[in-house]
Formats: sequence, structure tokens, C-alpha cells
Amino acid sequence: MDIYFQSVMQQAYDRTTEGIPNLKTYIPLRRDTSGAKACFALEEYALQIDLPDEVVNHRVIRDLEDAANDAISWYNTHNLVVILMNDLGLDRQAAIDHATELAKHTSVRFETCRSQLPSWGQDVDGMVAKYVQALQDWMVGSCHWSFDTERYFGKDGAGVKKSLRVPLLPKRAVQ
Repeated sequence: MDIYFQSVMQQAYDRTTEGIPNLKTYIPLRRDTSGAKACFALEEYALQIDLPDEVVNHRVIRDLEDAANDAISWYNTHNLVVILMNDLGLDRQAAIDHATELAKHTSVRFETCRSQLPSWGQDVDGMVAKYVQALQDWMVGSCHWSFDTERYFGKDGAGVKKSLRVPLLPKRAVQ
């Protein structure tokens, strides 16, 4: 939780100073501000499992968590588009297209990592399978949440989900 609060404070500071981080800085910051890390830690409790430290600290498990966190973070935020516009000099549509590709890549990365999971024995492997499924459920659930709540699409979430078209506000005049 300490990492989460520190990162949210950094995000608030950036907002007040109108600072826009570059993509390399944004990715780890967004992983921390998403709150997903704290939720992932609670998954073991919710699933009534206790993963050994060697599993929790394994590179593939960490990569799975990062991929899930990126998917959760990028599927429900417009900030990535602004970062890409600023950092890569893209126009809005190109940044949206690039963000879409990054988001798609997170799913591929997740599946690649899943295929690289080693075996820790039958009992531990069963717990790992439950944990990895929970990470995937977070990814899918977050995407559905974005359409089912009014946060991003107002009352038209179902329409946006069906059409895959997002109406944008007009550009504001530069003051």
C-alpha cells in the first residue's frame, strides 16, 4: 500500500505541475497507481492458497502480474494516449492505435508467460493455476467494468461495447 500511496502522490504532483511523464517512466508508475498490486496480494487470501516464496518471487509469476496489471491499467484509462502523444509525437488517432496495440500485446505477453510456467509439483501447481486464473479474471473483469459502469462511456457503455466506437469530445481551443 505504501508503494500505491507514493505513486498516487507522484501522479498528483505531475498533474499540478502539468508534467507528463514519458512512456518509460509512466509504465512502472501506472502499475503502482492502478492498485492492482495490492489486489493481487489479496488473491491468495480470497482463493485460500499460500504460494511459496519461490513461486511469488519467480520471474514468470512477476511477468504475469505485470502483464495483467498493464492490461487492467491500459484498458480503462485514457492517460496512455496522452503519454504516447507527448512522448512519441503522435496525433490523437495514432496514439489511440498505438495504445490499442500495446493493450493487445499485454494479452499475448500474458499467454506467453503462462506457457512458460515451470512446475513446482502437483499441489503447488494447482495453487498457481488458481492464482493465474484470478489474474486473468481481473483482466477480463476490468474490461467489462469499463463498459458496465458509467465512468468512461456514460450510459452508452453497451453501445460502445457493441460498436467498438468511442465518441470523443471536440478538441479544446488552446488558450
